[in-house]
Amino acid sequence: MTERTPKSRQRARAGRIRSEADQQAVAHGARTDEGKRDLSDIAGTWIDDPECQRAIAAQHRVTPRLEDAWAAEIGRRVAQVDSRKVTLVPWNRARRRLRLGLRSARRER
Repeated sequence: MTERTPKSRQRARAGRIRSEADQQAVAHGARTDEGKRDLSDIAGTWIDDPECQRAIAAQHRVTPRLEDAWAAEIGRRVAQVDSRKVTLVPWNRARRRLRLGLRSARRER
């Protein structure tokens, strides 16, 4: 196993990692020599957390207000394309621009 990082130890101590199994995995540096996580020691240890389940359910809840907001946004974008105020970019070009932007942002750090 590789050495655990100071940041992962701090997070585990601060309790930012919710489940005890997760805290133990981080504390023990649950990684193989290849650098991939070995989850065999925590597999099947999930403990239901009602607060977590409520948060997940809230993320999936679609309200009429939200639907209306998305419909308005989609309508606005379609109108921009139809009026030629914006130009569509093929996905391969957009992806290339995004990747170049991420690379230059990383170099600036």
